[in-house]
Amino acid sequence: MKTYRAAPMDGITLGVTISVWTLFLMVMMVLIGHHDVVSLAESGFLILIVLFTWQVKGYSYEIRENAIVINRGWPFGSTVIPLADVRDVRRFKFTLLTIRSFGIGGLFSVTGYFWKREVGGFYATVTNLKQSVLIDARRKVVISPENADEFIADLKNVIGKADH
Repeated sequence: MKTYRAAPMDGITLGVTISVWTLFLMVMMVLIGHHDVVSLAESGFLILIVLFTWQVKGYSYEIRENAIVINRGWPFGSTVIPLADVRDVRRFKFTLLTIRSFGIGGLFSVTGYFWKREVGGFYATVTNLKQSVLIDARRKVVISPENADEFIADLKNVIGKADH
């Protein structure tokens, strides 16, 4: 088994995260300054949204003898992709024509459901758009391991061994 950490946030994801955090802190200061129950409830809701987006992203990726495991934070846990289901693995490029149908667009990660003409529908949990890897299995998944090229080579090697 080999584990890859998620790639560090790229400039776009980091910029969105910093911008949202700045806005979040300004709103929190205004809400807390009101000292009423509704404002405190709204503040709590904002905190839950930030914690949710922080936990849903991929933290690490494991290549095992028979599966790829995408590890996310609590309560989301892990997603397992059997190696027998993997048809292909390759670099992936997000473009302006990549359409987000449901998800997070840059707060800690780009996570959710997307569509791209060349690929069709897929799920992504990406912290660095430049390190994106498409795993073409029963369900297409895009991730961003710290060293994408090494991840692809290792995965292809394990898949090749499993075929023999």
